[in-house]
Amino acid sequence: QRQMCIRDSLTTGATLTLQGHTPDSWTAPAYSQVIAISAAMAARGQIVYHLGTPRTYQWWRITIADSANPDGYVRIGRVFLGTYAQPARSYYKEWSLTVVDPSEVMVNKTGQKFVNVRPSYHEIKLDFRSVPAADRTIFKAIADEVGQAYPFWITLDSGDLAGSTYYVSAASPWEIVHIFMSQLYRMPLELEEER
Repeated sequence: QRQMCIRDSLTTGATLTLQGHTPDSWTAPAYSQVIAISAAMAARGQIVYHLGTPRTYQWWRITIADSANPDGYVRIGRVFLGTYAQPARSYYKEWSLTVVDPSEVMVNKTGQKFVNVRPSYHEIKLDFRSVPAADRTIFKAIADEVGQAYPFWITLDSGDLAGSTYYVSAASPWEIVHIFMSQLYRMPLELEEER
């Protein structure tokens, strides 16, 4: 296992420990790592942690202590622990991240606004250009696995895991375009953040 992603309600005072072990016994796990909750992680409600060295334990668990949480409890929405794919070439320098606010705004006859506030989300448009055959294979495998039906995690900047990792699904069909007379491909990708 190489990466962990969690959607949560933790505070910066929380103690999160990721543990892995071959038997389902936790008195002395083979792997134990305390993960500090940064202000950026708490603000986005999401924890992303790269394990570095691959770990192959059968059993994993996460322990959480968050006594300062104003909610009085911890809420975990999604957890992912597994491998990740990283193409050799990044997306083209021109890309977009759009904040979508689906709130419903109504105006009465006197001009008074009424708002039904809904959580905002992000739409991301990426364009991978001059994609080599090996990266095409990676993208095709992801497309075959998730299609438009299943969400997945994407990190736009590996130097800013907490601020640039999104839980998304494809907003349009996966399209892999062969560039004429070459062994390269182009892949535009439209994503919508899950809510």
